[in-house]
Amino acid sequence: MGIQSDGSLFTWGSNAAGQLGNGSNTDVKTPTQLGKDAWSDIGAGADMQMAIKSDGTLWGWGLNNGQLGNGTDTPLTVPTRAGNP
Repeated sequence: MGIQSDGSLFTWGSNAAGQLGNGSNTDVKTPTQLGKDAWSDIGAGADMQMAIKSDGTLWGWGLNNGQLGNGTDTPLTVPTRAGNP
């Protein structure tokens, strides 16, 4: 996962838990832009991702044992806003 200087977010690699955020569980071999939103910061865990949009909101996706902050333990294959930290 990486952010370009314009805030665009790219993901690639293994996607068994939906951790690429593209709505599927299919692996992606090359960097692929995730949506059109601007992002300011990213963090990756084991099979999950967290990222902050340029508006300051926190989002998570991938394997979810409660760490994505949305009040569930359901895996998420697309970025989903976390509760207010």
